[in-house]
Amino acid sequence: MLGHSEGGTISFMLGADNKVDFIVSLAGMIISGKDLLLKQNQYDLSQAGYPKEVTDEYCGILTLAFDGDESVSSKLEMSNLPSELKQKMQTGLWQIKTPYMQYFLALDVRDRLNNVKCSTLALNGTKDTQVSFKDNLEALRNGLPYNSKNKVIALDGLNHMFQHCKTGSFNEYATIEETISPEVLSIISEWIKSLY
Repeated sequence: MLGHSEGGTISFMLGADNKVDFIVSLAGMIISGKDLLLKQNQYDLSQAGYPKEVTDEYCGILTLAFDGDESVSSKLEMSNLPSELKQKMQTGLWQIKTPYMQYFLALDVRDRLNNVKCSTLALNGTKDTQVSFKDNLEALRNGLPYNSKNKVIALDGLNHMFQHCKTGSFNEYATIEETISPEVLSIISEWIKSLY
């Protein structure tokens, strides 16, 4: 099974249930959805130029919201956040309560990795701003059982879509002509051939 982003996560879930022969994970989320969304928000706010104390306060309130804390609205109202961030948070609070988002926040495949017995190829770009290569690849290296065919690779200069890029920002995707790095396609095909 080949899966990208959340599809990569699903491939590990199926691998843990012994339902696939091999896994190719392209920027698969291994850490929890909660941790991933907090990292995305930290990155987005810092890129937007907000100082660290604003980013920390925003993410602290967001953590409370993710945890279902009933005091979120009052803490948001009393916060020192700029009005546009208060409005952004207020808009997102209803989304956090949806069944899908509750499932996504709690999703964490780290505790299932030891059940993945099939061969695994995991790729992440070093400029991926949606699924941090460091956190997710490290979780795989620490959690997957030994298999001589397993490969966990960080690819320099590639974004979440596996395009060569300058910043890795979501806004940059549409400006890049490359659909996917030929290097990625070559790595995948050569690895699959090596299995048989």
